[in-house]
Amino acid sequence: MKTLHLSKDLALPLEVLRDVTAIVGRRGRGKTTTAVVLVEEAHRTGRRFCVVDPTGSWWGLRSSRDGRHPGIPCVVFGGKHVMAPLEPTAGKLLAEFVADPSQPSAVLDIKTWSRGEQVRFLADFLSTLYQKNDAPLLLVLDEADQVAPQMAEPGERVMLGAAQRLVKLGRVSGFGV
Repeated sequence: MKTLHLSKDLALPLEVLRDVTAIVGRRGRGKTTTAVVLVEEAHRTGRRFCVVDPTGSWWGLRSSRDGRHPGIPCVVFGGKHVMAPLEPTAGKLLAEFVADPSQPSAVLDIKTWSRGEQVRFLADFLSTLYQKNDAPLLLVLDEADQVAPQMAEPGERVMLGAAQRLVKLGRVSGFGV
């Protein structure tokens, strides 16, 4: 059986890529690092991915750990290490790009946006991605509490609803989250 090797002591079945997975822990304990390894392993098995990056740190996937060799060939939209522009009004357009299985994996760097811009983009992006995607895709929502807050403000409820719908029903459409 093929597995995802997260460390020398931890291997997970490939089915993890088609399920909902949470990496939980205190700040600074390696949650994002663990998610990076999961994405690297997903790429190794041929699975496309899209990372919603509110921290501006995922661009590093494009380089090896030592920085001397190429990493994963993915497109970084937005942020300081931008390869392609990303606008808060382009949620639907980016979802159509990500849903197209002929396109490369993507990192969506939304760190520099206001909270309102993030909410607008993610509401459009998540709802459109749910509607359009029908191929295997690993969607990583780093800092997921920002996308699906337990106590959503009135302006965040559409984004929260889109996230809940995708997480609850997306498996049929090929999502792992």
